[in-house]
Amino acid sequence: MVDRKLLLGLLVVAGIISLVGYLTSFKFGIDFAGGLIITITSNSSLDIPLSYSQRSAGGVYIYEIPMRLDRELKEVIDARSNLVECIRSEQNLSICESHVDKIYRISGLPLNNTSYQEYADRAMEYMLEKTIDSVLSRIEGEYSYSYNLITPVLSTELFSRILSIFLLGMVFITIYIILTFKTWFPTINIISGALIDTFITLGIVNLLGFETDLSVLVGLLVLFGYSLDTSVLLVSNYYISRKLESIDQSMRTGISMITSSLLVFIIIFMIGTILEISFLKSIGAVLIVGLIVDFMTSWGYNAYLIQKYGDRYG
Repeated sequence: MVDRKLLLGLLVVAGIISLVGYLTSFKFGIDFAGGLIITITSNSSLDIPLSYSQRSAGGVYIYEIPMRLDRELKEVIDARSNLVECIRSEQNLSICESHVDKIYRISGLPLNNTSYQEYADRAMEYMLEKTIDSVLSRIEGEYSYSYNLITPVLSTELFSRILSIFLLGMVFITIYIILTFKTWFPTINIISGALIDTFITLGIVNLLGFETDLSVLVGLLVLFGYSLDTSVLLVSNYYISRKLESIDQSMRTGISMITSSLLVFIIIFMIGTILEISFLKSIGAVLIVGLIVDFMTSWGYNAYLIQKYGDRYG
């Protein structure tokens, strides 16, 4: 079978590559950083001079243009959120007026005897329309459009909730593994392997040009569960037999699992690429990279720890 020290060395190299990805390429997508998605629908193919994803249905062409919020629009949205919070909490009037003044300086819209809330909403819509018009002016042809605004507040709340659910799941997984093996070493082995796998995969995926958005996060969650599965397979086989030969037997099973899973995820990635479905493309890329890293993590890192410390701490 493959030398475990070699796999461990390759895992270290992958970790270094992932660190480069974090330092040079890590970026949150608009799902978590806030942004604007403009959807263009047309009966004919259009020349879109921007980054977009495309899909077709029944002779209709649908283009999705993701955009980050420009500075002025983002400042108006933030000022509006602060103004709403100021009004709800009944803070000092001068503080609320400072948010209104900021909105006026950026948008240039007069107050016109409307309430602060109505003025802030109108200013945000005005700045939003300016941004959308600047995009649509670059697209020729007949089409209709719609848009979806993801505010920074909403994106931050989404990310915090997903992170909370993940941490809660980690707690339950840890408790389950401790109750199953009734000792600390297998728990640390399994959990740390899955976390290393996920961490390295995210860094490499960012280095490949994928932003950390909801689709990437979904792929990472699937990968985390898969990594736990392979690690539990390895550790449980060893603790049942107490023989190092069980590691090689588990590796044969693991190679078969990874090979069949890789074929499925390559197909998903190809479908996403050919049909320009960014969600499938991102998930496919995460799982392809993740399975390769998981092979090094499970049969290099996890297996090496069992070989060195299994009998001592098991």
